[in-house]
Amino acid sequence: MTNSEGDPSPDALEHSEVGIIKPEPEPKPEPENVIQAVVRAEVRRAFFSGPLPPPEALDRYNEIVPGAADRIIKLAEDQQKHRHQQEKTVIESNTQNATSGQRYAFWLAVLVIASANVFAYAGWPIWAFVLIVYGITALASVFLVGKRTQHKELQEKRSALEAGTSEKNKEEPAAGG
Repeated sequence: MTNSEGDPSPDALEHSEVGIIKPEPEPKPEPENVIQAVVRAEVRRAFFSGPLPPPEALDRYNEIVPGAADRIIKLAEDQQKHRHQQEKTVIESNTQNATSGQRYAFWLAVLVIASANVFAYAGWPIWAFVLIVYGITALASVFLVGKRTQHKELQEKRSALEAGTSEKNKEEPAAGG
């Protein structure tokens, strides 16, 4: 009921009921009806390194997908073949580069010696001497810089290998525990 302004009339307010619904308390369980559940969660971590997982893991893979272990082993074998082929290609390329460098150095030395002989026979012995000295210096410096670079790369590889080995040794006790 509302009056002309749309406000509720006092009679309407008097007759309205406000109720608060209280939740009924749950019955307390009897001790004999209580079922206790113990939940136990266990987390395990397993680490392995290398191209293949341990045999136990391969067995589990085979349980899930029959033939999976053979596929994993084949994958590791193919990867190893690929790696060996890449290493063989790199070694052959390095050998070819070294051989080409030696050939160029030989022909450069022959050219310098022949040019020095021409200068010497032409009556310019000082220029012949300068050409020989510069030629030998150039060849020696290229050789020494190459050896120094090789030595530096070898040291870097050794350091990286030792750092990787020491990191692996640090992780092993944690993986076992």
